[in-house]
Amino acid sequence: MGAGVALAPRLAIGEQPEISVHPLLTPVTRTVFTVVRTGTARRPDVHLLSALRKQAAAASMT
Repeated sequence: MGAGVALAPRLAIGEQPEISVHPLLTPVTRTVFTVVRTGTARRPDVHLLSALRKQAAAASMT
């Protein structure tokens, strides 16, 4: 029987009955950057994507 261990965000796993999920004893943090080409930082779609990414990250923390 094979076994494995992985560190993955809860959002990536979803509801998988065959996967056993165990919370970490020590919290893990990460930093996510958004990089855009010069001249595109003011575009509304870039701002929307950044806002949605931040919203999804905040929702996954609850």
